[in-house]
Amino acid sequence: MPAVTGANRGILRAVSGPFVSRIRSAVAAVLILALFLAASPLEGAKKKKGSSRKGQTTAKKAAPASATASKGPAEPDWSKVQGPRMPVYQGPPAPPVLRAAGECMQYEPGVFVVLAEVGGAGRVFRLDGHTALDVKPQRGGRLRILYVDGVDGPLARKVMQGPQEVSPAATAVPQTPNPQE
Repeated sequence: MPAVTGANRGILRAVSGPFVSRIRSAVAAVLILALFLAASPLEGAKKKKGSSRKGQTTAKKAAPASATASKGPAEPDWSKVQGPRMPVYQGPPAPPVLRAAGECMQYEPGVFVVLAEVGGAGRVFRLDGHTALDVKPQRGGRLRILYVDGVDGPLARKVMQGPQEVSPAATAVPQTPNPQE
């Protein structure tokens, strides 16, 4: 052991004094507390579902004979599967479908339809491969168009027959003869 000089003697007294014994007792207390917590379950810990009470065991249900006789692996019962349910991805929302009605001013098959509403200027609706044509547009004919607003302007999704003028004779209800007369 090296010789202890006067300068080192004061350091040894300070290190080996009452301060060291306090540190040792604090370390011992922390270790005892850690052992105690590790041995006992925490308050927030939940018991597993289906655990037995007071030493009683729960009997597992036997698999039906038909499940064991199948060639492949048994299908899981999805109604009993627990866990977080993931939302079904449905894609981006569809753009709103707008409506227009008027008279066909010009029609270029597969390219565009110009539709003029009463008292308004014509509006060009583009046609593409997804456009459904219920009626072949003709100049002067009445049309209804379901469309979406796109980057390049309105894009027609469905072209339908427009409202037709109805004559009063066509709306008259025919009289049926009354058999009791």
